[in-house]
Amino acid sequence: MNVSADVVGGEQVYIRLQNLPDKLRVALTKAMTLAMIDLRSYIASSKLSGQVLKVRSGTLRRSITQRIIDTSTGVTGIVGTNVKYAAVHEYGFQGQVTVKEHLRKLKSGDVANVSSFSRRMSMPQRSFLRSGLKDKKEDIQARLAKTINEVASGSDS
Repeated sequence: MNVSADVVGGEQVYIRLQNLPDKLRVALTKAMTLAMIDLRSYIASSKLSGQVLKVRSGTLRRSITQRIIDTSTGVTGIVGTNVKYAAVHEYGFQGQVTVKEHLRKLKSGDVANVSSFSRRMSMPQRSFLRSGLKDKKEDIQARLAKTINEVASGSDS
């Protein structure tokens, strides 16, 4: 989330904050870091604990990370994952997939070799990242606006 794009009057804020004073940059970085930690926690606990996706191994839930990018033009917070199958759940998927050759254990206890094959896959969208951001957008905006107001008025955050 970029401060300039999501705060009311964003264009004016962007122009005023292009050359952020150090105190404001530090305060915004801290506020954005806390906001992204809260967002990551919210996604893991409220989206990936059975509400949007059922937990199988917990790998996706544990993979959610947050980071901050602080540049000369703003402070950006990112919450995401590097798990390969996350995008399929987030955006959905329809198309052909190739299943690699593999071994399958049968009910009898024997093992069978399954040859590679293609199949049609239709996975509905189950957004957990974008819906989590949508749920928390107002909280994040309020936190950043409060930080800007506190620094501008000379209060400690």
